[in-house]
Amino acid sequence: MYRFSADFLAVGTATELFSPLHKSNGLVVDRENRLYVTQDARDGQFSRIEILSTAQQNTVLQTLQKRLLNNPFDIAIDDKTNVYVTSSEIQFFSNKPKLVSRITRYANLLGSSVPADTDGDGISDVYELQIYGTNPGLFDTDGDGLGDGIEVGISGLDADPDSTTDPLLPDTDGDGRWDGNNGINPCEDCNNNGQVDAGESNPNALEAFIHFNKGWNLFSYPSDVPAEHAICSSLAIALGGFGSIESITRLNPDTGLLEHCDVNGGVDFPVVPGEAYIVRTLEQVNSVWSWHSYCPERKLAAGVNFVGNPAAEVNLTCYSWLEAQMSEAVGTIEQYNNETGRFEFCTLVDHEGTGERAAGSNFSIRAGQGYIFHATSSDPLVYPGCP
Repeated sequence: MYRFSADFLAVGTATELFSPLHKSNGLVVDRENRLYVTQDARDGQFSRIEILSTAQQNTVLQTLQKRLLNNPFDIAIDDKTNVYVTSSEIQFFSNKPKLVSRITRYANLLGSSVPADTDGDGISDVYELQIYGTNPGLFDTDGDGLGDGIEVGISGLDADPDSTTDPLLPDTDGDGRWDGNNGINPCEDCNNNGQVDAGESNPNALEAFIHFNKGWNLFSYPSDVPAEHAICSSLAIALGGFGSIESITRLNPDTGLLEHCDVNGGVDFPVVPGEAYIVRTLEQVNSVWSWHSYCPERKLAAGVNFVGNPAAEVNLTCYSWLEAQMSEAVGTIEQYNNETGRFEFCTLVDHEGTGERAAGSNFSIRAGQGYIFHATSSDPLVYPGCP
């Protein structure tokens, strides 16, 4: 069902009010701008009149079912605010079908109570409990900064009702940034209006967030590497060019030697998924890259390895990635925190002979970030979630 403005023929726009509606034969609007729609009996539901909000998308204010036959159709409201509806159905008398009709009156429905919305998020308490599973006492059930009504696309609250997020998951797309701005966690819809504005990322799309401070950073390609970024110099251009990038360095896994490219040339080595690079920058660099999960094949060398994870699962952490490796082949995983300028690590520790367990900093593993693996032997690198 759609509402058109009076001049809809000129502008060609419509606002969706309610979807889906089953077979509906009659509708009328009352003086409080509520819409009364008759609905046939269907799929185990009785025939009914649904009173819909014209201000909030997909919001049923009240349902009337008493004394209706299976097929309600015409509906009207008189000047005394009584609602009348005609309904009919086939009934059998002495095994012979007969069409039976009825007119039903609902007295003085104007002024009847609208379902409560305790937390003021635009969703009635009943809908929060029965449809969305959200908390009717919390404006923002999942604590991501976006109100529940905005997350489910309530018109008048959500600036883009066609784009919704999960009101029960703070990070709907699982890319490491929360859907909205709660003042604490990194955000995607940072102004909490329900649409992707300039400078924001999409809470419904997997993205890798590249953030370099001036100086030393670790980077890995967040997906399979396209041909246009397949060598060091073209990667530097993709990251902002040599006006922003001083150099990119890799640890050659075959020779164990460092190689780098810069504005003066150097080694224009291949860029491959699953490998990490040291990026030295002349200024702060921020960009959002599309992330398509990709499972690389990588064999670790005994000693130091620069590693990336373009297949990082939503909840993958340093501990779980370390514990997933074969035969305890990796002793330590490090990351460089460019916010603090410090290295953080997790490692395997045997506590009083009880067996090795992960200890240290259990930081999140993200596509686009680079890590340093200290391997004890040469074994295939395990990417959790990959075959």
